[in-house]
Amino acid sequence: QAAVDGMIRVRLDSMGTVSTTGTMSVSGYYVAESSSGGVTFSKGDTLSVTASGSQLTLTGGGQSYSMGSSFTLSQRQDANGNTGLITLSNTRFGTRSYQGDFTFYASGNTLTIVNTVYLETYLYGVVGNEMDNAWPLEALKAQAVAARTYAYMDMTGSGTYDIGDTTNDQVYKGYRASDDVVMRAVNET
Repeated sequence: QAAVDGMIRVRLDSMGTVSTTGTMSVSGYYVAESSSGGVTFSKGDTLSVTASGSQLTLTGGGQSYSMGSSFTLSQRQDANGNTGLITLSNTRFGTRSYQGDFTFYASGNTLTIVNTVYLETYLYGVVGNEMDNAWPLEALKAQAVAARTYAYMDMTGSGTYDIGDTTNDQVYKGYRASDDVVMRAVNET
């Protein structure tokens, strides 16, 4: 799946080497899609994904689903056009909320998670974590320009991801609706 239409694929390296996601809480609507079919999840559902060997198991809604070696959890709009988020909770980084789609890959007992998100939404998560919402607007704008330029340079469309979420690339910790000044800075640049 190549990066297209202003989307960036972010590997969630900050989770470390894990075999399970921890808890994922759904706010909105998501469809888990693999070669074996699809399963729909909605607001209030709690999910987890576990890698065993090179196979993934998705648990949610009181059931477990064999998803093969990779699958995508795709964000959908509700009847009002709202999208929602996934809130990921694990012991390594606590709790974070993300928008967009998630692709899960199994290799051995290791799980790789890639968040595919609109570039501007990605920048909300970068600028707000490399600086702070309380910084002056013009400083946040400068950071937004630098972060956008760096991201564009990594959006190659090849491989399974474009960029990581740690200081090896840019610090990305998902989406916080409270970062209103950060969002303004990104939007105005």
